Amino acid sequence: LAWDLSGARLGYGGGYYDRFLIQSPARRFALAYSVQQAAALVLQAWDVPMDAIITEAGIVCCQTPVR
Repeated sequence: LAWDLSGARLGYGGGYYDRFLIQSPARRFALAYSVQQAAALVLQAWDVPMDAIITEAGIVCCQTPVR
């Protein structure tokens, strides 16, 4: 549904993908449309931020904390 520059994303998964992502040391990329960008989203405790968001307008590197 939405994403922001910190790598937070909002969707319908209920944390489903986050449970998988937290176990992986791999870089994290999400696909989205640029019109879905939000000013800021509130992260839940289980949310795993993305390293970058790939949109039709280009790749947005996110300001995620160092893991």
